[in-house]
Amino acid sequence: MRTYGDVAGGGLRGGMVVGGPLVRDTALVLIGVDARRVETKFSAPWPDDSLARLAVAVAHDSLGTDLSAYLQPSTERTDVLTTFGRFDWAIANGHTVGLRAAMADRTTSEMDLGAGRPVGLGSSLHARDVMASGTLTSRITAAIEGQLSFAFDRSERDYRRPTLPGTLLPADGLFAGAEGALPGRFERNTTRAQAAVLYRRGAHALKAGLVGTWTDHDITYAAWQAGAYLFGSMTDFALRRGAYVQAVGGVPAAAFSVTSVAFFAQDAWSPVPGLDILIGGRIEREKWPNTGVTPNVDWFRRTGLANVVPLAPGQRISPRFGFTWSAGPRREWLLRGDAGVFAEEVDPSVLAEMQANDGAVKYRRGLGALGAWPGVPDSTAAPVTGPALTVLQPGYEAPRTSRVSLSIARNLGAATTVSVAGQYRHTDYLARRSDLNLATARQVHDQFGRPLYGALEQYGSLLAARPGSNRRFADFDRVSALDPSGFSDYWGLTLTLEHLREQGLSVWASYTYSRTVDNIPGALGSVPDAQLSPFPDSTGSADWRDGRSDLDVPHRAAVGAEWAVGAGRLAGLLRYRSGVPFTPGFRDGVDANGDGAWGNDPAFVSDTVAGAADVVGANACLRGQIGSFAGRNSCRRPGVVSLDARLVVRLFTFLGGPTELVLDGLNLLTTDDGVVDRALYLVDPTRALATNGAGTVLTVPLVANPNFGKLLVRRSPSTVVRAGIRVSF
Repeated sequence: MRTYGDVAGGGLRGGMVVGGPLVRDTALVLIGVDARRVETKFSAPWPDDSLARLAVAVAHDSLGTDLSAYLQPSTERTDVLTTFGRFDWAIANGHTVGLRAAMADRTTSEMDLGAGRPVGLGSSLHARDVMASGTLTSRITAAIEGQLSFAFDRSERDYRRPTLPGTLLPADGLFAGAEGALPGRFERNTTRAQAAVLYRRGAHALKAGLVGTWTDHDITYAAWQAGAYLFGSMTDFALRRGAYVQAVGGVPAAAFSVTSVAFFAQDAWSPVPGLDILIGGRIEREKWPNTGVTPNVDWFRRTGLANVVPLAPGQRISPRFGFTWSAGPRREWLLRGDAGVFAEEVDPSVLAEMQANDGAVKYRRGLGALGAWPGVPDSTAAPVTGPALTVLQPGYEAPRTSRVSLSIARNLGAATTVSVAGQYRHTDYLARRSDLNLATARQVHDQFGRPLYGALEQYGSLLAARPGSNRRFADFDRVSALDPSGFSDYWGLTLTLEHLREQGLSVWASYTYSRTVDNIPGALGSVPDAQLSPFPDSTGSADWRDGRSDLDVPHRAAVGAEWAVGAGRLAGLLRYRSGVPFTPGFRDGVDANGDGAWGNDPAFVSDTVAGAADVVGANACLRGQIGSFAGRNSCRRPGVVSLDARLVVRLFTFLGGPTELVLDGLNLLTTDDGVVDRALYLVDPTRALATNGAGTVLTVPLVANPNFGKLLVRRSPSTVVRAGIRVSF
């Protein structure tokens, strides 16, 4: 039996592991439980400046709502309970049974939604994972072994929203309430069965088998369920005048099953001592649901396009190769490599969206006097604009990844190791989104030549298309088409050094340089609108979407050290990573091309807009783009650095176990991270939209944003110094 526990600041942890033989040399059991609470303090969601304080005052005095919590630091609290167990039984000579089970339950309050996401106080998550498996291994002869295994796992995620609807003030970059992606509930139940035979002959170990997988999904999700308000100024906020969007209608639920059957075979070969080679392959076929989607007759009558598409995935072949080579007089060199094709599972969110968006979910959109915040506007102020549909394009396939990796490590002595590892990965058949119900571009452009798809209206610093003006068919809302033309390319190189000692100085360091490119914008976006192309009519080889990925982090480094002497240990960890890339554009709430999606439009880089010369001159990523639309992810936030430290001193022995004093310093050195202000321009609330005499050019009043590239919201964890007592017995 082993138990442990510690208390440090607002966090705590405790657990117990018990194990032993039920029958000596025959049956072994192990069970354990671990419980912990983790608290992370963040900076206030809003800066404590005059504009934020004014927003709090307007909400309190004019609208009877208290937003003062957004001026205070917030604390994310996570409670996790984990239980696990295993049972191993040699039921007869050459026959063994292994059983495994685990359960984890997690609750997070005041949840941080991640880098780049707005902060809505009151967001929470309840998650639960359950896993159980059993394996029977039987040695039939000295050379032949049979394996039969069965596994089940269940995963649940319930994301809950604040009671306040999403509220965005683009002039000041302030956000409160429910983020557009919330709420959502996701449940997955997977059953796997596998039968395999292992045959050993000389230096070869041949293995072949069948595996079947049955997965049931139950997903309830649609963007904007909680509703979202956008206000272009404090005056508009007080008057409840702006824009509104909300998903209404039927419950956006989808329930479906995905099954697969695969045959695999491999040969593990050791031709010489120290060299192991693995050659294998897998042939697999998945079956996707062809029910659960209601045909939309009206859409088919108008366009000839059906929202119900038969899904018949083909057979997928996945070859694999790998090797490990230990070389040198004392095997101090280790060379590893592998290559293969990996057939990914179909993305359940794609199938769920197709089922949920078959016309039952409708959207309400309003622009002008809304008169309800923080309630819901009536149907006059925000009428239903029509149902939403999602259509899979013909030839849709699940993603497929090809991967190659190679690493070499050198043992320089009993305590020191250096290694170099490289990897290349290419993924095809990723889903890309387009809007089939987007109106053709009007014969109107903005002053930079940007085509406009809807009639733009201005409310302070808010710019939005009049509902219905950007629709091909006014009685339908967005009709999303998903086609498998997306790709992602990644390559990376990692250098590692480790010098580890029980006493004295230990040092470890790693550095990774990588590049990631793709043609899928909005990978980190919280709602599907972020995935739309801002230039949907573009043709030819130059696709604006091709370029640096939203996930591209070229530099990552970590250096750690620990000094251990007697009963004390002092350790430190310094980390660095590149800042996130972003596209110079506008703040959320500015729909520059009128397609109904804000936040995805790049800015036209010009030094002639009021104040732009100074902003462009101060940012190297802009200077080379003058006279053109900004490239995707062509700018980047500065890198993020953090330093943590720990001091552990053994005090005395209690009930046979050590009692230690633990001092932690978290984020002792840190650079700010959070939501970057990607707006090169702001809409000038003191001027109005203007059209030329021919009505073909719409001039949007713009002014340069001096805060470009800086943070709107700081979400770096605060510096924490905490002390605790740890007891292990």
